[in-house]
Amino acid sequence: MGQRRRRRIVVLGGGAGALSAVYHLTQQPDWKRYFEITVYQVGWRLGGKGASGRNLQCHARIEEHGLHVWPGFYDHAFRMMRSCYEELRGSVSTRLGDWRDGFLPQRQIVLHEQVGSVWVPWIFQAKDAPGAPGDLGSPYSPLRLSWGTLNLVRSLLRSLELETTGLGISSADDQPEIPPRFLALLNLGTKVDLHGVLRTAIRVLGRWIEQNIPCSDLLVDLLIWIASALRERVQDLARNVIGDGHTQRRLTVFIDLMLTNICGLMRDGVPWRGFDSLNEERYVDWLARHGAASATCTSALVQGLHDFVFARDLDPARQMNLAAGVALRLSLRTAVGYRGAMMYKMIAGMGDVVFSPLYDLLQHRGVRFEFFHRVLQLELHPSRNRVAGIWLERQAQMRSNSYRPLVEVQGLRCWPSTPLYEQLSGDVVASANFEPQADRSPSSDTFWLRSGQDFDLVIAGLPPDVLRHVASDFSRVDNRWKQMFAHLRSTATVAAQLWSGARLPELGWETGSPISTAFAPPFETWSDMSHSIPLEAWEQDRQPGSAAYLCGVWGPTEKNGDVQDETTVDQALKTWLDQHSSYLWPKSNPIGHQYVRINSLATDRYVLSGAGTTKYRLPPEESGFENLKLAGDWTQSVLNVGCVESAVESGQRAARSVLATI
Repeated sequence: MGQRRRRRIVVLGGGAGALSAVYHLTQQPDWKRYFEITVYQVGWRLGGKGASGRNLQCHARIEEHGLHVWPGFYDHAFRMMRSCYEELRGSVSTRLGDWRDGFLPQRQIVLHEQVGSVWVPWIFQAKDAPGAPGDLGSPYSPLRLSWGTLNLVRSLLRSLELETTGLGISSADDQPEIPPRFLALLNLGTKVDLHGVLRTAIRVLGRWIEQNIPCSDLLVDLLIWIASALRERVQDLARNVIGDGHTQRRLTVFIDLMLTNICGLMRDGVPWRGFDSLNEERYVDWLARHGAASATCTSALVQGLHDFVFARDLDPARQMNLAAGVALRLSLRTAVGYRGAMMYKMIAGMGDVVFSPLYDLLQHRGVRFEFFHRVLQLELHPSRNRVAGIWLERQAQMRSNSYRPLVEVQGLRCWPSTPLYEQLSGDVVASANFEPQADRSPSSDTFWLRSGQDFDLVIAGLPPDVLRHVASDFSRVDNRWKQMFAHLRSTATVAAQLWSGARLPELGWETGSPISTAFAPPFETWSDMSHSIPLEAWEQDRQPGSAAYLCGVWGPTEKNGDVQDETTVDQALKTWLDQHSSYLWPKSNPIGHQYVRINSLATDRYVLSGAGTTKYRLPPEESGFENLKLAGDWTQSVLNVGCVESAVESGQRAARSVLATI
């Protein structure tokens, strides 16, 4: 018998989803027996919305698309990076020998509350959880998350009791009557108070989870009763006892939110129907329907959850809009579902820490990369069931056979913020913009890849705003594509980086090194990233003392343009700093150097997860066309929200569906 011909796989795009697909395909030990893989990437760098660059004309400073932090429940993403670092160890000269060298645990989270005309910080010091992100095993079932939430509530109640000594929260008077069927389930006598029921229920629920005992109607009723009874007492305390003190008020808001999550989760049958069954409703409406106090629905806790994923309606009112199932899953995993630290910062740019190691690994494994290639059109076969060909534009010619994209800065392999022009041949203008993907006329250097001749399978790591232009025919053939284009909405985002000569305490921020959100638009989220400065290339007498990264939703526009209005965004930053910097940094102006960008390109826009939209996300393994797989954070995933975790899961699912055919 003749040797089976290897399948030629063309990967379009180099974001986290596309690279995850390639990574998981090449995890197969003998993958070269079955596949040839080529990645076509627009411009000179990988990363998509996570790309970063080093400005070699300005101290090799890091220039990001935005602020990137990884929660400790990003298991798919951390597992991939842990394996990547381990495999690269010793084969590439870099200071990143272990995943812990690239990711810094972050335990301080700050929310900002606007009390009247004054902003007040709400500071959380999160405890580390057992294990490390990416460990095997899933702690994310509705029952396990409910068990973790009840444990957290019990701890918060102890704090509230200390804060409200003598105010009656632990009083034996006015204890609710406990239904006999719950006492029987918990094997308790009649002389037990609500706290005793909570303590015993946590122990029993934990035992059921460990023994994989199925969830019963009686257990659900018990959890609803406990959460409702505790919440009623806490809400009554908030209304009638607690004054203007921030600590007591915040504790009641936090407890109210956690207990409402449990009540709603159980009442709506999430243990059986799943979180996505809630996605037709906005989270803020879902909370109100299940009895959360109005102060909870508008709290910095809820605002911060929405700001973390840019979940604002694209209208001047900027109303919060996040599908309830998506928000509930994020809320519970963030609070009680993480492993290791609650959050992780990267020691440098995401390009340096994530995409350079992935590029090095995949190239070492034998994957071919073709930079400076823009996708123009995916054409369907006359049968309308598969991709017949791909039109590409070659944006630049190389002086040698391949483009070597990385530079070294402080022992890190990095992507520059502009192409390495000395490797390009011909009359290339240094100001040429190679990254716009859509709505731009192609050059004359175009070519055609033909199915069966140049490729057998396509993995499209392209976002909807690009696919709308390059795969417009798909919606005429497949109604799912038509619905996806119609209902998945995206937003432009804005990012700024500020380098100051002063250290953070000298600027006036004296409460640690935060990740912070729920602040004033358009820069709702900011983080101290001063730890990255030594990994840039500043002269010793000019090295900044601090660096702050900011990001948020950019305006009410629906435009998918490819032009960044630098004047507008510079003015927006100046206005924001004039109005709000004295709260964050009251002692000094934070600006020494700055970098600002609007992410309005079709490749950069953020796909939203508003109520009623997640059902239109397409599954990575079922594009509707037999030789096409999809990869990206906009596809169907467990989280169903735009983030690197969703992208990595999407790529893994696409790869698994391909590997299942060998």
